[in-house]
Amino acid sequence: MIRINKYEIIDPNTLLNKKHFDLFNTYDDPTYSLNVTVDITAFYHYVRANNLPMYISLIYLINNSLNKIKEFRYRYIDGELRLYEYVDPAFTIMTDVGAYDNCDDVLIHQDFKTFVKEATRDIDALRDGSGLSRPQQDTRIDQIYYSSIPWISYNAVTQVMHNNKFAYIPRIVWDKFKITDDKVTTNLTMQVHHAIIDAYPLSKAYLQVQEDLNKPEISLQ
Repeated sequence: MIRINKYEIIDPNTLLNKKHFDLFNTYDDPTYSLNVTVDITAFYHYVRANNLPMYISLIYLINNSLNKIKEFRYRYIDGELRLYEYVDPAFTIMTDVGAYDNCDDVLIHQDFKTFVKEATRDIDALRDGSGLSRPQQDTRIDQIYYSSIPWISYNAVTQVMHNNKFAYIPRIVWDKFKITDDKVTTNLTMQVHHAIIDAYPLSKAYLQVQEDLNKPEISLQ
């Protein structure tokens, strides 16, 4: 699907955290991660009651939440700091042959029903593993990466990456849903670039995600 995502060029000298922007851009490993247990009870029951796809619905909700935090829309490319109008999700899926593949052409800038329809279409096309024979081509930087480890519970996650323009793309992952009494939770891990996202906007991101999880009837529209 062809579309143009607008962006504004930001002068780094206007950033409140300019000294940290400069500092962490010199690091060989400039990313860090935070793991937070989030309550997905309302979301979980709403999705099940309405027969919605759990994985796709959670990606849609989280991505919309993170689009509300401007730091998650910053990207630094060849000395140019961009603030994108919005960012789309790219996510892993498990194929029927037992290896994961990447689904990275679904646009978030649309209503929920359209997103589910297009995401389901693209996932079904990759389900048989035919995409594994094609080379990985990461070209877009106006995205957020998603994955899930639904088989186990974990305490922390780190992700491998080169220190290049793709390091500015946040990485999101969650683990097996835990159901205890009437509560459903999951560990939600966000790995971000310290030059553009410090602990304050990262904390705001978690709070926004939790707020939107608590009202799925509004968030999944």
